[in-house]
Amino acid sequence: MFRFFTRFPALPGLAAERPLRDASFVMAAALTVLLVNLGGPPLFDDDEPRNAGCSLAMLDNADWVVPTFNGELRVHKPPLVNWVQMAGLTVAGRNEVGARLGSALLTTASCLVTWRIGCLLFSPAVGLLTGLTMAGCIWTAVGGRAATPDAPLVCATTCSLWLLAGGLQATGQLRLSTARGIAIGITSGLAVLAKGPVGFVVPASAAMLFALWQACDREPTAEQNWLTRALRELRGLRPVLVTAVTIAVALPWYVWVGLRTDWEWPRRFLLEHNVERFTTPLEGHSGSIAYYPLILLIGLFPWSIASLVAASHCVRNVWRERIPTSRAAQRLLLAWTVAWVGFFTLAGTKLPGYIWPAYPAAAGLAAAFWHAWSRAEARHDRWMPLAWCSLITAGIAFAIGGPLFISRSLPTESEAAIGWFLAAGVLTASGGLLTWLMQLERFALRRQWIPATLAVIGVGGTTLLATAASHTFAPLGPRDLVAGMPIDADIAVTSWGSPSGVFYATARQGADRVVSLSEPEEILSYLAEKPRAFLLVDPRFAERVLDQLPSNHAVLGSTASMPGAKQLMLIGPTARLAADREPDHVTTAHHAPPVRPL
Repeated sequence: MFRFFTRFPALPGLAAERPLRDASFVMAAALTVLLVNLGGPPLFDDDEPRNAGCSLAMLDNADWVVPTFNGELRVHKPPLVNWVQMAGLTVAGRNEVGARLGSALLTTASCLVTWRIGCLLFSPAVGLLTGLTMAGCIWTAVGGRAATPDAPLVCATTCSLWLLAGGLQATGQLRLSTARGIAIGITSGLAVLAKGPVGFVVPASAAMLFALWQACDREPTAEQNWLTRALRELRGLRPVLVTAVTIAVALPWYVWVGLRTDWEWPRRFLLEHNVERFTTPLEGHSGSIAYYPLILLIGLFPWSIASLVAASHCVRNVWRERIPTSRAAQRLLLAWTVAWVGFFTLAGTKLPGYIWPAYPAAAGLAAAFWHAWSRAEARHDRWMPLAWCSLITAGIAFAIGGPLFISRSLPTESEAAIGWFLAAGVLTASGGLLTWLMQLERFALRRQWIPATLAVIGVGGTTLLATAASHTFAPLGPRDLVAGMPIDADIAVTSWGSPSGVFYATARQGADRVVSLSEPEEILSYLAEKPRAFLLVDPRFAERVLDQLPSNHAVLGSTASMPGAKQLMLIGPTARLAADREPDHVTTAHHAPPVRPL
């Protein structure tokens, strides 16, 4: 299977020379970034614990169709992320690693497919650099380690881009065979099962944008005008076949869940989490037209340090490159990037992870620039010291800003986190200085080594920053509060309580749901009926009942899910009752009982 993957038909003369070696480099880089201390930080509110809690409920109920969270229908996302997490929870346990393992492995697959895209469109050297760019950028470490639907979506859409890239002809035209059209329909259907219609609409828009762009290149004849050429290019995409296969893959589940929920799930998902999110900035997540370009620059660091020069290189090539295949390759990647960034720029609700599917194409464009620049002097060389200065500045910011952030935002300092931040800063700053020296011709180290140096900075620095963040956030969240309770304790949350509390309680005890209370009278009645019960509440809610708590209950501790976020309070019995017993094993999520088999 892997051999077939590395030998997928490429453009003439561009087959990878050492596919196993290059794929090993990309895989090692991705796994290093994604797996180091994967289970260190707790699940972050609200998305991670809601997704993982939904997956636990589906797993415990042996229900692969209807997503629920704490006994209520969850209409935020389709089930692909839950299916992936159910596998991870079965393999790695009911803990953070189990919830995040699927995302890490799918992101590694995305990096490998991104490597292959670079090989198909450019050359083996550019392909290797493309895969390392994807594996070693900031956002891969953020999104690839998160228990969210983004990793399944990115893996599916990146496979669609790979299949499109393999359909390019020597003339620069994009022609899909029947088999390739079916394959793209399958990946698009999986993308729709990962995050809804956007998984099909945006990739289709990117392919059509590329086809219309290529139609502009055809020499007009007496028989053919632009419209005729455009229609011919669009027919080459096999839109009817791709759409039919996409519907065949995705529609059965949507119909099934609709029948089981009286069509509440499809209706609420499409209206609330698609139409409303596109037309309205929900939950305060808005931004200007510059929001996503800025996010792309930050997320693609350190490969984005020369973005203006790289953009100039790309624009020149998509219009002036004489070789049709090279011109078409960069146009395809640019069309893919523009489609994702443009679509979500028009949307009302904006979040950084929405444009992550654009990163494989952006990585290919960045890799093509760095490879070309490292091979010969360019007219933009005088601007490159600004790029090296930005690397040095970023390194200093990591070394100083990380410890400063910890000292100001966290209740207790973490020496381990400070050390990792310092290491990331030193690596990045020293790498910036070294790349600057490499550009100077009088030194033995030449500019051909600069892309390799950036790869080391990207993979190493991103891994160090991810490790620093893991140690920084490890004390936060209700994980430790829940772990300190007796194993058989009754646990409740308020309507403002943390979703993390629900996940850790259900992961620990194997319960189908945690009691949810919404009124002060309900809280007082519940605690009166269950003198050994624990309650996780928002402090605004707690203030309404603190002076009315039963005599044996008090605030036992507090925490926050994120630095500066709302404090969550744990209310529980002040003295251990005779009926309480010590747990017979460590009760953190890391050591939770194994998941019950289906």
